[in-house]
Amino acid sequence: MSSARHILLGTPARRRATLAGIALLFVAGALELACQAYAVVVRRGFAQVMSRPEFYYQRSDRPALAYGLRRGYERDHDGRRVRVNSLGFREDSESRFEGHVRVVVLGDSVVFGTGLSQEQTVPAALQRLIDPAGESVKVLNAGVPGYALAQMPERLREALDAYRPHAVVYLLNLNDFALRSSVYEGADNGLYRMFEMPWLKSPWFVRKAVYRAKKGDVLPSVEWYQWLYDGTRERNLPRVADLQRLCADRGATLSVALIPVGAGAGGDAHAVALAADLARQLKDRFGITLLDPTPDFATAAAERDGGVGALIDDTDHFTSYGCEVMAAAVEPLVRAALTAAQARTPQGATWPSGSAASSQTPLPRDGDPASP
Repeated sequence: MSSARHILLGTPARRRATLAGIALLFVAGALELACQAYAVVVRRGFAQVMSRPEFYYQRSDRPALAYGLRRGYERDHDGRRVRVNSLGFREDSESRFEGHVRVVVLGDSVVFGTGLSQEQTVPAALQRLIDPAGESVKVLNAGVPGYALAQMPERLREALDAYRPHAVVYLLNLNDFALRSSVYEGADNGLYRMFEMPWLKSPWFVRKAVYRAKKGDVLPSVEWYQWLYDGTRERNLPRVADLQRLCADRGATLSVALIPVGAGAGGDAHAVALAADLARQLKDRFGITLLDPTPDFATAAAERDGGVGALIDDTDHFTSYGCEVMAAAVEPLVRAALTAAQARTPQGATWPSGSAASSQTPLPRDGDPASP
């Protein structure tokens, strides 16, 4: 008691510091109570969203991911078909395609094909270019909306376990530099928090306020991408190298391509410089080559009615035509990877016939290099 009296009745400076501390605790407590009350409203909104038939997510059994695609989900609505198989991938078949050469396309909502039907996605377009009949090669869609670089290694492990691919293509989106539980939480904030709501609510809402202040409008901007990249580059870039090591450990190759943003396809110098810096960082620090298909998109936009909007919408997601352009850009990467797979396994089948297939190029079937 005497100690408390000494603190409260000590020097004026000590009294001011004590009162300031008490006031700070009171404000923090009041803020947390207000945020807890608001979180009840947010949780109700989340529950409504999660109850809708178009909600194709579920809690993941992998803590690093928090959520994943709802296994066995299927819906056909307004000409848009979404099917998730029992392995948790956007794929019609339940097969693991052990008799095929397997290519996994890894990424976020752009790879998944948000807003597009099953047959309109980048992996589906790539399948049509590589092996339209699906006789020897299977391209698999490992995209999950909201996943960022921090989640990609664990998602890759899922794909490696499920399909044992020969080749992996990671389509890197600039918003993959978002980082959970930070001011850069970004694109997956809603989805992630539907499954992992923090106990303390005020830090979450304060971070979200900062994020919204930086992003401004709900639509992405080059300045926002730059902010994400600058803020998390040192933590996130090494994760691309982690993907490469995971693939090498399982006998698969990794190729990395940038997902162009609308501004870059439209010739924005800032977007072009950001992509160039990312490519330089990956090459200089990790020896990883980044394919930037932005020039392909710029050319396609110049030749198409509607310009960039015919390929990339206002949220920087591809249209069905944009998916076709992206697939054509990464096709050489896939072919090079499959040639490497062929070199490791001389016994095999041949490329299927087709306008985009190289004739009589052996592909492995037996002696699968991806087998454990």
